[in-house]
Amino acid sequence: TDGKKTIEIAKWIKRDLINLGIDLTLKEVKYEEQEAWERELSSGKYHMLLMGYKATSWGSEEAKADTVKLLYPLFHSGGSANFTFYSNSRVDELLDQLESIDISLSSMREGKLKEINRVLLEDPPTVNLFYITKL
Repeated sequence: TDGKKTIEIAKWIKRDLINLGIDLTLKEVKYEEQEAWERELSSGKYHMLLMGYKATSWGSEEAKADTVKLLYPLFHSGGSANFTFYSNSRVDELLDQLESIDISLSSMREGKLKEINRVLLEDPPTVNLFYITKL
């Protein structure tokens, strides 16, 4: 996207990869051009993507309190932010189950979330190059 920090990070990654002998071209898509942004990320024609993801990006304030609302878009095979095309039937099944379990049933939900975490550790959908705790 076209955020100042995102552009800076993309150039840093490009410089490091070029130093390793990997040639690449950056393609910037303005986030405000939502249709183009979604079309490019969902096209499958890129080998890498740089995407910020925040609790409020894909949901309401409730999403901050409900981990499922954060995970579903990223890791369910039909998720709206699953631009890595990750598909794991067990993760799909667990996320679908979690959507029907009331948020007040925290111990039941926690067990399923831990299993999702375990599957994602064994079958990682991404290779994360960095993590920003605060922008």
